Amino acid sequence: RILVASAQPVRLGHLSIAEEETVIRRGFEPLCDAGLADVEVLARATPASLHGYIATGNFSVVHFIGHGEYDAASDKGFLIFQDDQGNSYPVNDRSAREIFCGRGLRLVFLNACQTGQGGRADFNSGVAPALVAGGVPMVVANQYSVLDASATFFAQHFYWSLAHGMGVGEAAREARI
Repeated sequence: RILVASAQPVRLGHLSIAEEETVIRRGFEPLCDAGLADVEVLARATPASLHGYIATGNFSVVHFIGHGEYDAASDKGFLIFQDDQGNSYPVNDRSAREIFCGRGLRLVFLNACQTGQGGRADFNSGVAPALVAGGVPMVVANQYSVLDASATFFAQHFYWSLAHGMGVGEAAREARI
């Protein structure tokens, strides 16, 4: 089961969330038609709503569509969710680890800028490194800022490759090409 969670806070760059959800569904369509996969969408994700979904243990994959940032001054990474009013709600690497880890997830795909960047003093202070350190077996993330169209294209080819039997490393390689 794949959970596609998206957050689009006001006053942050517009993301093509609907397009990305469509390409993810299309990538898994043969598996969904065969009853081997299920894609569920959580729009306007808040930290609490995402926690509620994945705390059930019903998902193997979480794909987060949103914004991320890395603050060099504090040497910390953040996922940017939205609050109930749609405003930015930054979640630091420690809180992200509490939300995602220990839930039986096999893959977390953070389609958000700078979520793959690790800290200088403590490499695990970035979001993706913190999730790996917390026990998530596979995390796909962007080390730098990335254009939304490029991120969506990468996700499309990554999931298409997974659905056709490639491993995560091979799927990431094919999607980068």
